[in-house]
Amino acid sequence: MGRLFLVRHAQASFHDQNYDKLSAIGEEQALRLGQYWVRQQMMFHRVCTGPRVRQKDTARIVAEVYRDARLPFPEPAVILEFDEYQGAAVLEQGLPRLVKSDSEVRKLHRAFQNSGS
Repeated sequence: MGRLFLVRHAQASFHDQNYDKLSAIGEEQALRLGQYWVRQQMMFHRVCTGPRVRQKDTARIVAEVYRDARLPFPEPAVILEFDEYQGAAVLEQGLPRLVKSDSEVRKLHRAFQNSGS
């Protein structure tokens, strides 16, 4: 039986002018992930990544660790659907139904509206 691993990209440069790149910590995280997988002898038949630089760079760094260990790592396929979604739009579409159907969401929504935010 096959296994599916879902990994979010490593830490991005949150406070930087360009958010769509890995921070120094993110680069280290990706390196350590690759090293861990190599130590565990994890082999992958297929690798996919989203289109963002930080997503592709996470996969690139992991792939470099595999290459340095002389182990195969598939060329990542870019999947556009792994791109970010527009959180505000998702909330705008889903919130009315949640407010109707969930008392906790309704309470939180009312508190938010009354906060003046």
